[in-house]
Amino acid sequence: MPKVARLHAILWGVFSTGGFIAALLLPILIYLVGIAYPLGLWPVSSGDPTSAILNHHHIGTLFLFVTVAGSLYHGIYRFQSTRMASHGHSLKEFKAYREKMNEKILEQGNLQIKRFFNLDTQAYNDGALPRKTKELMGLVASLVLRCDDCVTYHIIQCVEQKVSDAEFFEAFNIGLIVGGSIAIPHLRSAVEMLEECRRKERQT
Repeated sequence: MPKVARLHAILWGVFSTGGFIAALLLPILIYLVGIAYPLGLWPVSSGDPTSAILNHHHIGTLFLFVTVAGSLYHGIYRFQSTRMASHGHSLKEFKAYREKMNEKILEQGNLQIKRFFNLDTQAYNDGALPRKTKELMGLVASLVLRCDDCVTYHIIQCVEQKVSDAEFFEAFNIGLIVGGSIAIPHLRSAVEMLEECRRKERQT
């Protein structure tokens, strides 16, 4: 596995662990400090929960550190992912960039790349499944894989195939079910791009 891919996997692993900590351990800490101690439910006769945990055992110190650090890391990483996902290209910029770079790639004349591009195009043509269905399938797969450019491309194609908003959101729901909550930032970008496509439709 390449170093970058390995690092990416490690970061996502830590992110998932932070989510687990935030969901399980943080509520326990909030209960002890914010509810049990103020209401007199804290079993230790002297001292607040935080001091008791820190003073009685090193495991308590580790518990506090892991809970706070894990929750903070999870929150910061999620915020960063959301922020990055929200700074995508406009519809016009996306189309211009895609056409420009595809042209540069294909003008190199690599036969295998040309064949792949051609295969990718033909895969979505009408067949046993209509193109509209295939584009929706591509949209769902792109959302699950968290490829914002792919999502944007398939939204454009779906709009051209007269996919309704209701159909879009059913497809989004499938992508969310399969991809999980980590796909939500990309879902936001998808909805933003769909709105831009609809605005362009109304202007023409």
